Amino acid sequence: MVAAVRPARVWHVACHGEFDPDDPQRSGILLADRRCAVADLMSMRLDCELVTFSACETGLAERVPGDELIGLARALIYAGARAVLVSLWNVDEVSTSILMSAFYRALARGVNKVTALTEAQHRVRTMTITDAITYCRQAVRPVDDPFTFARDIADLRFQARDFTTAEAEYAALADQAPPDDPRHRGLVAAIARTRRARRVGGEADYDLRPYADPYHWAPFVLIGDWR
Repeated sequence: MVAAVRPARVWHVACHGEFDPDDPQRSGILLADRRCAVADLMSMRLDCELVTFSACETGLAERVPGDELIGLARALIYAGARAVLVSLWNVDEVSTSILMSAFYRALARGVNKVTALTEAQHRVRTMTITDAITYCRQAVRPVDDPFTFARDIADLRFQARDFTTAEAEYAALADQAPPDDPRHRGLVAAIARTRRARRVGGEADYDLRPYADPYHWAPFVLIGDWR
């Protein structure tokens, strides 16, 4: 049975994704109530300019007999998407959020998809720790969990070598998490790590670029219509 999806210019899915190298057709995205595999996507009929899968490893594919490439990206093109934006490896939550925000802002200005992606990659690659902290603060909504981006901000302060502030923020978050919460254990470990780093010392530098490594700005590839 073919499932039709309401026409839209952009279809954005932010979720967990996984690639199965042993059986590429079992690759899929993990939705709230079920797993959506390649076969499910190929049964859809999409009418949109762009499908973005802001998830891990959604762009990987594998050759199967007949020299056909099977993967989520190919399934989306087959279903009718004119272009897809997918990832090639496990992605970082914050740098991916920054990249997607910059990408869609550029699209809204009217530039083509490939230019929008290039601009977004440049934004991530050149962003300073100060910029990243500002982004995280502005991205949090009143209804969000208090941990949303707060741990990331503390981690950014650690990267800036502002160990005193980082330790204080880790400790404040640890006080909010129950002792049996995995986040609490992670924060206790972060406090210990920060205290060890303080012994080494070093001057804080918020102008460092935390996402300059290609791991952060290069995971997403555009496939299909670049315009």
